[in-house]
This record gives sequence, structure tokens and C-alpha cells, in this order.
Amino acid sequence: MLNKTNLHLLGGQLDEIAETPYFSAHLNEYLNQLRRVVQSTIDQYSSLPVDVLSTLTNEIGSITKFLAGSTSKRIPYEIVYSLRLGLNSWINKDAIITTAISPDFRSGFYFQGVNQQFNILAKSYLNIDFNNELVQISLPQLYRHRPLYNIPLFHELGHFLDIHHQITSFTLMLDENAALPNIDPTKFNPVILRAIQTNYRMEYFADIYAASYIGKAYHNFLESFAPNHPACMSHPATSDRLALINKFLNSESDALIDLFNKAIKGLNLPELKINFIEPSIEDCFNNFRPYPLVSDAEVHGIFSAAWIYLEKTLAKPEGAWELLSEDKVEKIINNLVEKSIRNRMVVERWNNGSDNTE
Repeated sequence: MLNKTNLHLLGGQLDEIAETPYFSAHLNEYLNQLRRVVQSTIDQYSSLPVDVLSTLTNEIGSITKFLAGSTSKRIPYEIVYSLRLGLNSWINKDAIITTAISPDFRSGFYFQGVNQQFNILAKSYLNIDFNNELVQISLPQLYRHRPLYNIPLFHELGHFLDIHHQITSFTLMLDENAALPNIDPTKFNPVILRAIQTNYRMEYFADIYAASYIGKAYHNFLESFAPNHPACMSHPATSDRLALINKFLNSESDALIDLFNKAIKGLNLPELKINFIEPSIEDCFNNFRPYPLVSDAEVHGIFSAAWIYLEKTLAKPEGAWELLSEDKVEKIINNLVEKSIRNRMVVERWNNGSDNTE
């Protein structure tokens, strides 16, 4: 009874969400397909196996949370646009980035994949085939209009791509004996050690992926967000992660980065390399004007350029910045980043002659 009640409640929530339009036509299409899944599941409730009902209902609930955070009133357009630019060349099928807005600013950043069993069951039992794949990413409500503090979302996107393409798994097939900093392998049995190795490589890959698009900004955010965190079973020490990021950004040789590139080359994926250009934002930002971004590389590069500009301005405000409090400085610079990216989006849509951003 409860399961069926949940389906009715979820259907009602999806109906409410449908009343608020999405910024993307693809999201509207996905929402309508999901509503069909809910109704078809209710209609066929008595004939569907219990485990199928449970899987469908649980996944509908999870997907709904991210769809609710992606309506035109809530979605942080600018960061999602930037993420999509970093996604397009890594995936050969239609993928939609959806966002959940978390009240927790410490643990609010995470990636959550859609259970592939859900798509299989929807097609097999309900004859509904989804045309798009969801990339579900959560961000803190506190940072919704703070693009410089949403930098970890590039790390979370790296996790999606890693899982989608099985990059870490492939690296383990190529070489399972890479070093584990700060972990004594003699203290763990082979199964646990393999799990640690997997976790570490996933974190390192997501770190390098993020740094390849937003550069020093990701390094500096990680340094501030998780200072001096020691190694544990799920994550390498922050110091080790920062060291690898620095090696990558400085084009220094590293066995693990080489292993990642060897794996992704075998998977016909793009090389891990610098994908950003830091624009010269000083003149514009000094006059409180957004910077006219001229390329995708500059869209990514503005995160690093603006982070450095923010640090410099807070440390030694000059000109009009001297008249403002620290919180005003931080808010205005984040607003300038938002407006710079938004203006780029408007120009791109105008040039394409389309209202569809995906």
C-alpha cells in the first residue's frame, strides 16, 4: 500500500514540477517520459513483480529530487552551462545535467548516478525508452549564486564520466600496482586494498579532470575546503591530491596521470590536458563590468582568473573596492562571473537562432 501511495505522491510532485518550465527542452521531454513511467507503473501495479515496483519507485523518487532542483526558478544556469561544455566532448549520447539543491554546505556536493536497471525495467515492463541520460549533481543552497564556490561540481562531473566510461576499472586492468600514498599495504587484505586503490584512483581522476577545465581555482578551492585532511580508505590525503594537481597544471611527468591518459586513449576519449584560457578580466572587473567571454576555453578560464582576482582584491583592495566590505566584494565578483557567463550564453543562443541550450 505504501509503495503505491508513494507513486501517487511522486506523480503529484512531478505534475507540480511540470507547471514550472525548464530552461531546456530536453529536460521537459525527460520529465514527461518520467510522468508516463509513474502512470504506467500505477496502471500495471498489480501485475508487476514486487522487486520491479520497488526499484522503479525508489529511482523515480531520486530522479524527482534532481528534476525539482533543475526548474527555471532554481537551476544555476551559468554553472550548468559551464559543466555542459566540459561534458560534450566526453560523451557520445545525449546527456542532461540536473541539479539538486542541498541545505548542507559541507556535504552538499556529490554526484549520484541513475541506476541503469531503472532504464532497463522501464523499457522491458512499461515499453518506455528514455532518449537521454541524466547526470545528477548536487550543490549547496548556500552557493547557488556563487559560481566560484561551485567549482567542486567539475570534480563531481569527473566522477560521472569515470563511472560512465569505466576509466578507473580500465586503469586497474592496465596496472593494479600503482603507489598508494600514506597507506601501508601490509595492513590490509587484498580485497580491502583493491577497494582503497579504486577509491583513490577515482578521486585522483576527478581531481585532474576538474583541474583540466578550471585550473588553479580547483586547487585553491580544495585547499580551502579540505585543508590538511589525512588519507583514509575513501580519499587520499589533501596534500597528495594537491601535489598531483600541481604536477598536472605544471605539465610535470607523473606515472598516474600517464596511466589515466593511456586508459582514456584506449577508450577513445579526449586526453587529459589544459582546456582553459584565463581571460584578462582586470579592466572589466575593476570597473564592475562583466567580461565578454569569446570562447569555451575562456568560459572555463574565468573561474581561475576570477578566483585569483578575488583573493588579490580581498588581500589588498584598490580603487572602488576599498569602499566595500569583504562580503560585498565577494558577492560582486561572483555576480560578475555569473553575468559574464550569462552574457556568453545569450550571445550563443542568439547566434544559433535557438532557445534550446542543450
